[in-house]
Amino acid sequence: MPLAYTVTIFLSASLLFLVQPMFAKMVLPLLGGTPTVWNTCMLFFQGVLLAGYGYTHVLTGRFGHRGQMALHFTVLFSAIVALPIAVPHDWSPPTVATPVFWLLWLLVVSVGAPVFAVSTTTPLLQRWFAETDHTSASDPYFLYAASNLGSVLALLGYPLLIEPNFALADQGWLWFGGFAVLTALMATCAWHLKRSRVRVSSSSGSHPVKQNGGRKDFPASADSSINTRRRLYWVALSFVPSSWMLGVTTYITTDLSPMPLLWVIPLALYLLTFIWAFSRVKRGEAKFETGRAKQPASTLSTHALLVRLLPFALLLLASSTIVEGSWQPMLLHLAAFFLAGLVFHGALASDRPSAQFLTEYYLWMAVGGFLGGLLNGLIAPLISSCLLEYPLTLLLAFFLCPQVQPHKLDRLLNVTFVGLTALLIFGWLLDLNIRQSPSLVNLLFLVLLLSLVLIVLNVAHWRKFVGVGVGAVLLMAVLTPLRDGSVLYTGRSYFGVHRVVRSPDESLHYLYHGRTVHGIQDRRPEHHCEPLSYYHRHSPLGEIFEAFSGSGSTQRIAVVGLGTGATICYQQPEEEFTFYEIDPIVQYVAESEELFDHLKRCSRGPYRIIIGDGRLKLAEAPDEYYGMIFFDAFSSDAIPVHLLTREAIAMYLAKMREDGILVFHISNIHVDLEQVLADLAADAGLQCLVCRDRDVAPQDLSRANSVYAVLAHNRADLKELDQTGQWLESRPSTSGRVWTDDYSNIIGILRWW
Repeated sequence: MPLAYTVTIFLSASLLFLVQPMFAKMVLPLLGGTPTVWNTCMLFFQGVLLAGYGYTHVLTGRFGHRGQMALHFTVLFSAIVALPIAVPHDWSPPTVATPVFWLLWLLVVSVGAPVFAVSTTTPLLQRWFAETDHTSASDPYFLYAASNLGSVLALLGYPLLIEPNFALADQGWLWFGGFAVLTALMATCAWHLKRSRVRVSSSSGSHPVKQNGGRKDFPASADSSINTRRRLYWVALSFVPSSWMLGVTTYITTDLSPMPLLWVIPLALYLLTFIWAFSRVKRGEAKFETGRAKQPASTLSTHALLVRLLPFALLLLASSTIVEGSWQPMLLHLAAFFLAGLVFHGALASDRPSAQFLTEYYLWMAVGGFLGGLLNGLIAPLISSCLLEYPLTLLLAFFLCPQVQPHKLDRLLNVTFVGLTALLIFGWLLDLNIRQSPSLVNLLFLVLLLSLVLIVLNVAHWRKFVGVGVGAVLLMAVLTPLRDGSVLYTGRSYFGVHRVVRSPDESLHYLYHGRTVHGIQDRRPEHHCEPLSYYHRHSPLGEIFEAFSGSGSTQRIAVVGLGTGATICYQQPEEEFTFYEIDPIVQYVAESEELFDHLKRCSRGPYRIIIGDGRLKLAEAPDEYYGMIFFDAFSSDAIPVHLLTREAIAMYLAKMREDGILVFHISNIHVDLEQVLADLAADAGLQCLVCRDRDVAPQDLSRANSVYAVLAHNRADLKELDQTGQWLESRPSTSGRVWTDDYSNIIGILRWW
């Protein structure tokens, strides 16, 4: 019987975590803008999970076993009507209003019923198992570990196994088969429950419960009632890791290492902490203490040791803000998050109530997780221009850190903690003095002084006051993440945080997305119209414009990706430029003369900016309208796969003149897009030339090496580039499988070394 319940819960969690990336990928060609699609999808799935847990709580509380089974199998069979999962053919996104609510409604119609049915499985089966005569029925929470194990394997299995080997249509049918198996397994569990109830009824005094309308009346225990304070504690313990997971994901994928699929690691660690907590931590090991401390404990449990180590992990995290590079700080951020997940989820597991309150317990857990997603996914981008939610979540972790019984080791740990905190803050004082920020220096000095005074006076819970100092360090690391120059502007949208930074000598302006430079301008009057970074005049892009600009075939040029508007420096008087940009913040930066004035000073002809996804907006242009289409949207973590598919190339060719060219900027240290484009070119009967610029000196901070690819109908159209000897033909792979709206393989193009 435990095996049947474990396998069923494992399968349901796997299906839930497979459908999220699968459906998000299905709608990507319709909407574009990966961050918006993912944020909306994540919010939807968290909301459905909350609704599913609420349904289970009401179902098990209001109905007997027969009623539960009848109603729930009605829900399961009703969900089959919506399968296999696919985007309806007659749906198209709005062209004027925001597509967020359209996407939410599409999710409800397409996957709402099956996702809702699957999300109810874990709490419902745990409640059913608690009402059997099995020896482990009094504490069925170990089954939650199987749920999270299924989630982890599905999360890792989708990009590694499912996505590279199955088209989206096939994935939909595979999911349909998994759902059918889940329904059969649910029937098996219901049969086990029914048999168990028969055995209990036929045995006299074998089980200390009463039959009441087909439900089990649990014996009275210490959990005979749950107060509001304890419910809020469950919400807080769930909220902190959820918000922390999303915050650290955004931080490491933008500020540290913009690498594809890196978001998988924090989510996998998040789920692993659940597995550990609900399979290892015992009930009552760490409770929510509000009164005086208990007597010192003679033994130190694993969870109690982790609780004591968490403040030190946060100190290391704060110290990582002084470390240059990306991998070392990233590992510290992930390690601290993993430790915090073990602490908070361990406390959540140890404070779990009796099985009588199981569904309510999971409901409040879902509330905390949903609020964490709501804060990071929707609210924070609207109210903050930086990643403010991340350090604030870490600060909240200090104050909500679970309390455990005192131990003789505490005195030594406390002294060590205070000493390390003092060293860290003094280090930041020195660093800030170098950066000439006296106001921040004074703030940190006061926090440090207050913390030391509180320690000397032996004020209770002094460590939390020291935590304020650590939180201040982390907050300033977010607000002033760049060592050189001064920040002129910070803006945030659903596509990330953008900063404009002025160099110390005030000659250069940089546009940053996280720590990735997306554009540079020399602000000296005689150099305003000199393109820099990946676009300098000796780059492959400079050669392209020198060869084609001013010819009849390039009178109309489309540029997908605005950046700082540096491409306008290549404009000739007879040429018309059209920029397609998905992020309104980027448009504001490019058009603000005090930040970048390429567009205002350097344009020699008409230009326009169209806000929206490049593929969707290009589709609205007249056929055979453009002579050149330049794609410059491949510089960050979110590779716009929908711009590099067979269907997308076919649309571009329809909008391009017969003698026109497609230009792709494919510079990326993490992925190799050259082979993708070579395969697409061969599939469409096009010629593909690639040029790698490696001539920029390392000490030249205003220019960068780059890689460009050019596609054209005829090799003769590219003769000007052929003659340079720098442009080489890129040949298709032997596999012959090209990316489509139905298939792509990110793993296959990653640079592993």
